Amino acid sequence: MKQPALKSVAKIMIPFSERPTLIVSAYGAGGALMSKTTTTTSADGRTRTVASDTNGDGVVDQSKTTTTVHNADGSSTQTVTDYNADGSVKDRP
Repeated sequence: MKQPALKSVAKIMIPFSERPTLIVSAYGAGGALMSKTTTTTSADGRTRTVASDTNGDGVVDQSKTTTTVHNADGSSTQTVTDYNADGSVKDRP
């Protein structure tokens, strides 16, 4: 069985809130949305959220938030939290 051709489209938006947003969408040969990933970074650059619609139905199926804290000694600490579709915590190291 022949796999459908995919077309990816990336769009970078910087809205008035100054929170850069990257949207990457994949479309099937017929133009139907196959998947979409939206990455948003906070204005201070310390928090990044990635929300994924893995099947193209318009609903976020999973998301991940990465928060970086810059410590007084010059080191950094990152906290990564994965979420399920319903917003409940999937895992956190």
